[in-house]
Amino acid sequence: MKKHSKVEALVQKETGQKLIYPPTEKIQTLIVDNFPRLGKLTALRFLEWAQQHEG
Repeated sequence: MKKHSKVEALVQKETGQKLIYPPTEKIQTLIVDNFPRLGKLTALRFLEWAQQHEG
């Protein structure tokens, strides 16, 4: 299983949810309570990815 990013770890810590619930789930997921928070999470995750992949 892949290691999650700092952004994903922060959201997981805030919500107290797991990224995956075995054995039925096969894909890691984060559940947020509203769409503005989803947009912010997506933007922060993209910025984190861009910092790791300069160029």
